[in-house]
This record gives sequence, structure tokens and C-alpha cells, in this order.
Amino acid sequence: KLGKAKTMQESFPEMIKTIKTSLPEIKLTEEAEIKYFKGKLGVKKIYQDALQANELRSYVNIEEVLDVFPENNQLFDDAFKKNQNLKIFEICGNSPQAKERIEKSNKKHFYKILPNDMTLIGQDVLLYNNRVAVIHLKGQINGVILHNTDLFQNFKLLFDFLWKMIPDLPKR
Repeated sequence: KLGKAKTMQESFPEMIKTIKTSLPEIKLTEEAEIKYFKGKLGVKKIYQDALQANELRSYVNIEEVLDVFPENNQLFDDAFKKNQNLKIFEICGNSPQAKERIEKSNKKHFYKILPNDMTLIGQDVLLYNNRVAVIHLKGQINGVILHNTDLFQNFKLLFDFLWKMIPDLPKR
């Protein structure tokens, strides 16, 4: 019995190596972090957080956002001055406010406009730094940030697919 135990002990490292190479490594799942923001001041913190990223994607109805947050044009313009690496990609509804904003926008602020028969209603969705932020603009203003890499990657994938499908705007 002692001899068998010694043989088993000597071959144990080789068995472990075989198990590790033949079975896929299990990745630890990242836990989701959820933050809730209430009211205009709370939601403003979401925009400030998002504008610190190097890359921001957004589905937005500019008209609705500016009705609630008229200061956002200035907030976004200032963000480009503070964060030289910032690039913003926005898919927005077709409105006079959107077209006016596009005309005045920074060269690192890219836009695609949805077809006339498609309207984004009541939400601003921001994708940045492994976060998905959803801002509710109607009634009680509030927002939530979901920090989860897998969720972010899926939303980013769908955004990028839609971005490719929407025609480019005429050159400014």
C-alpha cells in the first residue's frame, strides 16, 4: 500500500497537468454593479462620468435631452476640451435640434441619423467603459448605470452593427 501511495504521489503532478490541459479553464464571472440616480442632479453625474471616457456611444433623441438638459451642449463641448482623447458616436433621431447640433459639433463627435419613421422616445442610452447607462427623460427624471463587461460588449456589438447599417451624413 505504501508503494502504491508513493507511485500515486509521484504521478499526481502529471495528472493535474493533464486535467488542466484537457479541460477548459473556467473564467470567473464579473459581478454586475448597478447604480441608480434620481433627479436632474443625479442624472447629470451620469453624463459627467460618461464624458470622462475615451469613447462614448449613445442612442439619443437630442430634442428630448435638450428639453430637460439645455446645458448639455456646453457640457459636451467642455468635455472635449478637458478630455483630448474623447470620441463620441451618437445615433440620434431626425430633428431640427439634431441637425443644428451636428453642424456645430466637434470633429471628434460623430453622428448617424435614424430614418424619419424611427423615433427614439424618452431615453438616452450611453455605452462607455464597460458600462451601460440608461437615462429616463420623461416624468420623474432618473437613470441607472449597469457596470458589466458582458452586457456592455453585447450593447456595443449591436450599436456598432446599427452604426454600419445607417448611411453616413453628407460631409460638413
